Amino acid sequence: MSPTFITFYIVGWIFGLTGASLVILSLVELVAPWVHQKCAPTISILTYTLIATSLIILFAWAWEATIALTSNPYERYLFIRNRLAGPYGWDYWLRLTCTVIPQLFWIKPIRIQPLSRLIIAAITLLPEPVEHLVIWITPTHGSFPWH
Repeated sequence: MSPTFITFYIVGWIFGLTGASLVILSLVELVAPWVHQKCAPTISILTYTLIATSLIILFAWAWEATIALTSNPYERYLFIRNRLAGPYGWDYWLRLTCTVIPQLFWIKPIRIQPLSRLIIAAITLLPEPVEHLVIWITPTHGSFPWH
């Protein structure tokens, strides 16, 4: 296993756990608004952590796309055919969208509102189960005739 893969695996893990922590803290803050004074520094750190890990993941995907698209024609074909426009292209675009959305935390009114924070943090939890689903399904894709 390459060190790059391990690094991005850990960043994805931090991204998911930060999103889960923000969901819990935002729910607590919606139910008990007086908790905001005690939780505000932690929530601020978590939102900035989500921004940073989101940027690292987006950089990794941009790096992967650049290498695939500037490589040999076969790699380019596989990237476009399988990743961007294939039968599981929806997975790639859904995960990409869910990873870009935390960048809205750069806008302070969005970052400090508990409901908007809850919605964005919940969206960040979506890519992991979708990725696991596709990891389980894609090896069998095309293996069984359906007609």
